[in-house]
Amino acid sequence: MNRDKGKKRKKEAIVRPNDRSFDRQRVTEKTINDNSISSSSKCISFEAVDELQKVQDESVDDTCDELESDGDDDSNDSSEGVNLSIKFFLFAKEQLSALQSLLTIPVAEKYGSKNESSSLVEKAKKALEKCKILMLESVENETLRYLLQKAEKRDSKTKVSLFNNSFILDGKVPPGSAKVMRTVTDSRYLLCVANLELYKLFLLLNDPENAYSCLRESLIWFPRHIVANMFLADALRSEVSTTEAIAHAETIFRKCMETGTVLIANLKTSASLEEDFELAELDRELREQELQLVDKATEALILLLCQEKGHLPQYRQEAHSLLLSKKFTWKLSNEVLQYPLPSEGSDGSVSVGSNTNSATCTVKIVDNALPETALIEHLQHIFRSQSPFWSEHNYDTTLNCSRSVGYFSYLFPLHDRPACCSVEQIILRIYSIACEHFPAVRDAKYAEWWVHTRPHSNGHQLHFDSDETRIEAGRSAAHPIVSCVLFLSDDIGGPTLMTDQLISGPLASKGWLCHSKTNRLMMFDASYLHGVLPGRGACPSMTISPSRRLTFMVGFWKTIAATDRGLDHPGPGQPFPNISESNYTWPAEMLPIEIATSSTISESRKDCPEVIPIPVSCVWEPIDCLLSSHSEERASTRTSPVAPSYNQCFQGF
Repeated sequence: MNRDKGKKRKKEAIVRPNDRSFDRQRVTEKTINDNSISSSSKCISFEAVDELQKVQDESVDDTCDELESDGDDDSNDSSEGVNLSIKFFLFAKEQLSALQSLLTIPVAEKYGSKNESSSLVEKAKKALEKCKILMLESVENETLRYLLQKAEKRDSKTKVSLFNNSFILDGKVPPGSAKVMRTVTDSRYLLCVANLELYKLFLLLNDPENAYSCLRESLIWFPRHIVANMFLADALRSEVSTTEAIAHAETIFRKCMETGTVLIANLKTSASLEEDFELAELDRELREQELQLVDKATEALILLLCQEKGHLPQYRQEAHSLLLSKKFTWKLSNEVLQYPLPSEGSDGSVSVGSNTNSATCTVKIVDNALPETALIEHLQHIFRSQSPFWSEHNYDTTLNCSRSVGYFSYLFPLHDRPACCSVEQIILRIYSIACEHFPAVRDAKYAEWWVHTRPHSNGHQLHFDSDETRIEAGRSAAHPIVSCVLFLSDDIGGPTLMTDQLISGPLASKGWLCHSKTNRLMMFDASYLHGVLPGRGACPSMTISPSRRLTFMVGFWKTIAATDRGLDHPGPGQPFPNISESNYTWPAEMLPIEIATSSTISESRKDCPEVIPIPVSCVWEPIDCLLSSHSEERASTRTSPVAPSYNQCFQGF
């Protein structure tokens, strides 16, 4: 399996090189095509957003006026009002579909489309808002207006708030909810899905307050809508730092699973509610979007049970039953998923003693890796949440890759030229440390670097760092000599898991955990399986900036097959952009900086202690081990002589 499993390349299995059962390309493309932007993905953006308010596209108002004129003669007729609202909704969907296509275009090809992107956003937003207004202003819909007012009065009773929007999570269902039908000709259903489209639009515009206001309203109209509920659950896990939010998310996952079971049963026994073919297809598409998230809700619940309640027998039994229903035979062990928290005194910050065998030669960790505090602050700034680096790469914090090209990175030839930017200067610092702990790194000719930012609750599936260009060409996998992770945040998200599992070998028999700590450097043999665990419990640093787990990665290569894809065309191992020629704005924040001399660095390196990673004695375990609380029984069955297929191994993220 590869590092980020981007959408435009062949895949490598986690457990066997010939196992193609898990196709990340299909998963990534489905997410993009569904337009299912996670509520936690607030880094998603595009270049036109900054100029949206400057663009005055007269066709927006003209189009809305043209659509509205179709219903002027029958404005007091309820059915005509619904039909006109549906027209606006369909028009908005067309704009959003075109916008989604633009979002997947690399920046080099997109700069001529700024006005087009802005126009699509404005057209879709106005059409959706008009759809809502028509429904609520209808004479026949006084009940809907009353329902909205009643819900607003109940807001003050809730304890959950997202960006100043209160959510009703007391278990009560608004009157008439059971009678809502999944068809756009039902007023409440149409209001629900229109608000969901607005929610996604506002997230693209980096306007979370209006986004969550629309999400809240969609759930008022249809509290059982699976997509709306999953967006809310993702937001609760990502944006709220309380144990109550985790409990609410668990309730939502259960509700989505229950609703999905009922929906599937109803679809088998009922015919389409619409005679109009176009509306029937729209209803079918919207129902499919809901059903596609039922499996996600199930796996999210399993992960939550394993991480938060795995010590309780009844919840272990429930997780076991759910894993069986999904055909899993192995899972990450409780020792991994219920990893010790830094607050419990297990952050791995103990200095290595003279007679301590720390994690073998596979992984090494040092604290205070960059003695100059200014260098860490510089990296935190250039990769901050609102940095153009993320928006200009269309980075998605859920997929951990670019929505345009999948995995992307940059290549620095270590010996062919001096460092041309601040990032490369810092890489040379990391290179010198890596050489101390892994002498083979001295043979490296290239340094490949990439960056990730993710919310507390998001992990990164186990993978092997690989030469992506080789794999795209259908060749066998190759790995860096050593990969390095420089942590740029504290306590946010789960630890990095390093295992002894090779790409052609059996399942891992042991592993090591490294918690995030600013200026901590983790170095490891890149031929081994590794990943990032989702954050367990509430995020302890939600009020601290940055509020994302931020990491800077470097892989040192003796040889790599990366090829230049052209100016401003991101992809694996691309050259650093030429600032004088590039349309990117982010390289301008990485100009070379003043940096200490090597003699000064050698002296300050004395304050960089090596630390002990947290050992893991059991990485994988058969799911039947959930029924046993005895660690010695799990240990006796923790390995498999032949690696099972990827689809049989539950990670939960």
